[in-house]
Amino acid sequence: MFRELRWYYPKDIAGSLGHADVHFFRLEPYNKKQQSQYEQVLAEYNAILRRAPNNLRARHGQTLVLFYLGRESEIDKKVRDFSGLKCNFTIGEYEIGEYKPNNFFANRQLTGANFKNARLYNIDFSKADLRKADFSDAYFSNCNFTSANLNLAKFSQIQQHETPTINDVNFSKAQLQHANFSQAQLSRVDFSRSDLSNANFSSAHLNDTKLSFSNLSNIDFTRTHLSNVNFDKAHLTGVRVTKVQLCNENIWSQQIEPRSLGIPSCK
Repeated sequence: MFRELRWYYPKDIAGSLGHADVHFFRLEPYNKKQQSQYEQVLAEYNAILRRAPNNLRARHGQTLVLFYLGRESEIDKKVRDFSGLKCNFTIGEYEIGEYKPNNFFANRQLTGANFKNARLYNIDFSKADLRKADFSDAYFSNCNFTSANLNLAKFSQIQQHETPTINDVNFSKAQLQHANFSQAQLSRVDFSRSDLSNANFSSAHLNDTKLSFSNLSNIDFTRTHLSNVNFDKAHLTGVRVTKVQLCNENIWSQQIEPRSLGIPSCK
């Protein structure tokens, strides 16, 4: 259909954009055999952007293709839409078996960035400004958010999942005031020395999670499942614990007992 549209209406950008999108989404990320096809799709998006520099769909497609090709340095620094990014590793890394952390996002200004439905593996976000960033329904594994500013960021899941959605992630020393982790599944996550004041963990599952030395004042643990969580020396003033579930061995500050916060033991 888009091929015919381009043929009959060569000046109509919709045909070219539709053809590029279809071509792109039929490809499999990280497949070395398809590198030339990725290059072809990139050329199509670049041609569209030369005609319509402000076309958001073409810019988004160009951004994702450049990531998959390992050419992040060519991405426009003003780009904020990374939704749907499947950033495990680049085509070259897949071929040689070397999966080094991708530091493209580290120490960058990314206020309000969109990472909805992204799949992020081995990504370095340390010291990045990610205030109000949207990571809704994204999956994380082995990512680093050390000292990042994530105030008002969204990590919530629309539906609960049985497997972790945030796995082996480091948020130590991060700013996470008013961050939203509702319904997220967290496993082996480090929040030590972070500021999580007024954060929302309602209906979330936290397993093997470090919250030691963190500011948890006014945090919302409504219906939260806590298993093997380290609260040592955490600040817990005003914490909300309605219907919270406490399982296995959790570490608390010596001055604090779960019952004093209204937290029942897991039955």
